[in-house]
Amino acid sequence: RFVNIRPVRLHPVEEDFYNALYTQTKTSFDDYDSSGNLRSNYAHVFDLLMRLRQSVDHPYLVIYSKKNKEGLSPASGPAIANGSADCDICHEPPTDRVVSSCCQAAFCRGCVLEYMSTL
Repeated sequence: RFVNIRPVRLHPVEEDFYNALYTQTKTSFDDYDSSGNLRSNYAHVFDLLMRLRQSVDHPYLVIYSKKNKEGLSPASGPAIANGSADCDICHEPPTDRVVSSCCQAAFCRGCVLEYMSTL
């Protein structure tokens, strides 16, 4: 079996999300450790670590998990991709909005056409 470790760079919004989740996770872990209940809460610690791993794969795995069902309320406003309603290419409010079918990211139609013409 080969294990290949690759360093990756997260999008700044995803990195902010990960850092916030890491801070929450570290606080929970430190609470378990200081109270002496770390061994009896190993399943909770495992869950905390899995959430960190999921957030690196895609923040939506954490945001829209079964534990965070309240984040799916229709009153939460328009769908926001990667923490922003802006175009993921030009970082401006999208003109003639196009939404990705895989991750619901928003783009300007012009930005998508220009990007595709460079490929």
